[in-house]
Amino acid sequence: MRSWYVFVASAFASLAAVLSLVVPFCLFLYFYQGDLFISASERTSSRGMEVVLYLTPFLLLVGFFSYTVIFKVFKVPQKIIETTQIIKSITLIFIMMLSFLFLVLCLDGALSSFIEALSYLILVYLLLLLPFCIGLVLGNAVYFILCRKFNAQNMFRKQVHHWV
Repeated sequence: MRSWYVFVASAFASLAAVLSLVVPFCLFLYFYQGDLFISASERTSSRGMEVVLYLTPFLLLVGFFSYTVIFKVFKVPQKIIETTQIIKSITLIFIMMLSFLFLVLCLDGALSSFIEALSYLILVYLLLLLPFCIGLVLGNAVYFILCRKFNAQNMFRKQVHHWV
């Protein structure tokens, strides 16, 4: 039964993380350009809305699989804000991003620009921490809600069954 809890918690976590990343970007486009869809209708270099529309389903899938792995690999959370889970997953994601950057720079033969690329990587990493932590906290909250609801129903069924 834990697998269904993890599935639903991962779906809600990925939805919350992607929306907390996409909605501010869309609001920025609206306030900066005056119209949300002007960048999608014009053929200019600033086509941010097209990127949002094409990238959101991909981000949802990647987020879903990432949160599923995180919720399956780490132990069952004891609190909604599980600090050890957050720290371990943040460290794991930073190591994965750093190794991917190192791999790309090695394959490209541009290791001389590692420090410059590392500064951009750290900036992107810091910007993505908030949506990632929002997803983890919401996933843990949904997991606890599902556990309480279905465990309470199972306890009621067991009590009724014993009375009969």
